Amino acid sequence: MANKSQEELQESQLKECVEDLLRRLQFADLQAQTSPDKLVLLVARVKNARIEIYPNDHNPPHFHVKVNGEEYCASYRIDTLERLAGYLPAYLEREVLKWAQENQVLLMRKWTSSRPTIVAARS
Repeated sequence: MANKSQEELQESQLKECVEDLLRRLQFADLQAQTSPDKLVLLVARVKNARIEIYPNDHNPPHFHVKVNGEEYCASYRIDTLERLAGYLPAYLEREVLKWAQENQVLLMRKWTSSRPTIVAARS
């Protein structure tokens, strides 16, 4: 009887751990792009759009918006929210820019944390 209770407790704890991990990974959503070396950090979802940051991407700090794979896509500077490239329908661009304005600090933190760390060589 004690063994059964122990097994049930372990199973319950394992289930809780898995559920917690799934919650934490909800926005991590790292996925391979064209090559296994290119990863995408999903920052958020706005309507049916994905707000993404690419690690090791070029300056200025910016984010990408993708809708339904490649149906619509655009990129925006984080500091000015200026569109750098691409196109989104006006209704969706308004929603994305509203979200981005409210979350500029988060976007910059995600941009900064996804940059490579350069380790200085010791003399």
